[in-house]
Amino acid sequence: PYYHSGKGEALLELALFLDLDDDITVLSLNIYFLLGTNIEREMSDYFEKKWELFNNAIEEFNTAIRLDPGNPSFHRNKALLLKLLGELFDRKMNCVDEFYFGDSLSMSRKMYGEALNEYRTLVSMNPEDIDSYENICHILYNLGQYDDAINLCSDVLKTHQDDPDMHFMLGILMRKLGKYDKAIEEYDRALQSDPDGPNIHNNKGVALNEMGDLEGAMKEYEKAISIDPDHSLAHFNRGNI
Repeated sequence: PYYHSGKGEALLELALFLDLDDDITVLSLNIYFLLGTNIEREMSDYFEKKWELFNNAIEEFNTAIRLDPGNPSFHRNKALLLKLLGELFDRKMNCVDEFYFGDSLSMSRKMYGEALNEYRTLVSMNPEDIDSYENICHILYNLGQYDDAINLCSDVLKTHQDDPDMHFMLGILMRKLGKYDKAIEEYDRALQSDPDGPNIHNNKGVALNEMGDLEGAMKEYEKAISIDPDHSLAHFNRGNI
C-alpha cells in the first residue's frame, strides 16, 4: 500500500507543478477563444494531461486504501487531492472549461462531496483530528453551507477554545454573512494564539475595509506585509484603499 500511496503523491506533485501557472494559462486560453482563434489542440493538451495525472493519483490512493483501509495517511492524501480538485473546478467555471469538462459546478460538488467523506472517515478514526475538522469547515464554506460550517466550527471550539485556524475560519464565515463585528472578534481571537499570522491580519483588514474603517484596514494590511513581504493579497488590498 505504501508503494501505491507514494506513487499517488508523486503524481499529485507533478500535477501541481503543471498547475503553477494555471490561472495565467486559463486566462490566455479564454483570450484566444474570444478572439476566435482555434485553440482546440492547446486546450486538449493542457487540460487532458493534467486531468489524467489527477485521475491516476486517485486510483493509486484508492488502491492503497483498499490494501490498508485503517491507515489515516492514505485517506488524508485522497481527501487533499479531492478538495484540491473541487477548488480547481470552482476556479474554472467559464466557457473554455465547460467545453472540455461539461458542468464544472457539478464536478466541483462531486469532488467536494467525496473529500467530505474522506475527512469524515478521518475524524471517525480520530475525533481529535482538528486538521480534518478545519478542512470540513472549509469545504462546507465552498459549498455555500455556511450554517453547517458555523455549527461545526463552534462545536470544535467548545473543546479547543484557542485553536487559531478555527477562529480564523469562523471569522471568514461571519464576514461572508455580513456580520463584521463578529468577524473582527473571531480574527482577534485567532491573533491571540497566532499574532504573526499574515492571512489573519489581511482578512481582518478586509473586514475593516468593508466596514468603512480604512485606517484600521491599512494597518492590518501593512502588518501582514511586514510579516510576509510577498503576501500578494495584502499588497493588492492595500493598493485598493
